[in-house]
Amino acid sequence: MRIDRLVAIAALSTFTACDFLHDPTFDTERADADYRTAMDDYQAGRLGPALKGFTKVCAANPSNASARFQLACLLQDGEKDYLGAFCAYREYLLQQPKSEKAKLAKDRLAVCEREVAKLLASKYDLNAIEKEAQVAEGLRKALEESKEQVAKQQKSLADSTRRIAALEAETARLKNLLRVEGEAPLVDPANLSGAKAVVAAEDDAPVAADALAEAKRLLAEDETNDAPVNVDEAKSLLADDPEPPPMIAQDPDAKKKREAAAAAKREADEKAREQKSVKYEKHPADGYYVVQEGDTLYKLAIRFYGRRDAWKTIREANKAIVSTDGRIRTGQRLKLPPVKE
Repeated sequence: MRIDRLVAIAALSTFTACDFLHDPTFDTERADADYRTAMDDYQAGRLGPALKGFTKVCAANPSNASARFQLACLLQDGEKDYLGAFCAYREYLLQQPKSEKAKLAKDRLAVCEREVAKLLASKYDLNAIEKEAQVAEGLRKALEESKEQVAKQQKSLADSTRRIAALEAETARLKNLLRVEGEAPLVDPANLSGAKAVVAAEDDAPVAADALAEAKRLLAEDETNDAPVNVDEAKSLLADDPEPPPMIAQDPDAKKKREAAAAAKREADEKAREQKSVKYEKHPADGYYVVQEGDTLYKLAIRFYGRRDAWKTIREANKAIVSTDGRIRTGQRLKLPPVKE
């Protein structure tokens, strides 16, 4: 504490030594009795009385710039009250911005500002807040990078999906070629003149005889798991496929055989539908049916009409009590329209 007093007294001696350079208008301020008393206490090292004295002078006459400057120096050097000194220097500069001590006041004001910043940082842990802000900024940048990565992955996924679709289409074409190979023997390209000898099949357009060789090569490069391993498997997988394109030579009777098989299948399906359509229960005598638990319009349509699409007929006949979505409730009395022969 004694050292602080000595520093304050030395600083005061420096400041008062420059008084003769000041404008004579300061003489009036320094002639104040309370100012002289406070200055005597300051020079004698009585910092407590000096502080009270300069505070009294500033309170009685706020425009006394000399007392304001001495009070600021005393607060900074003797009391270490950097916030109070900061405010006092600011007041002084507002009153005397062009005085000889203005530059000194600005320099000492900057020192007080730094000290106040240190105190605030220590009290409110501003360093931790700054670190948290840095962490938040890092997280924000990481999030932006993640969004960019997601966009790239989505684009890559879209490209992969398109490639997979193309491979699946190519695989289907190759399977079709292999099925045709199983139905008709091919002419050996080695026995034909030219690398692209042409064969014809009944009404089909001619194609290059080396098409099957290319198909086999592409199939061998296919990495999908569902590619056929031999002709028999290809035929089994594609038994229900439509007629293959005329890409290679075929048995002249193959087309007729396929058409005959398709016609037989259609005839069999038609007979099955006819047999199923006549297998239905007779309507109740009064033409009404009481809904039982588990009944639906679909079940009633099959039961009394032999076909599922008859549910609409039942619904239309009972639209006053059946909702548009066709739901019915146990105990409802439904009218059953007669069967149209």
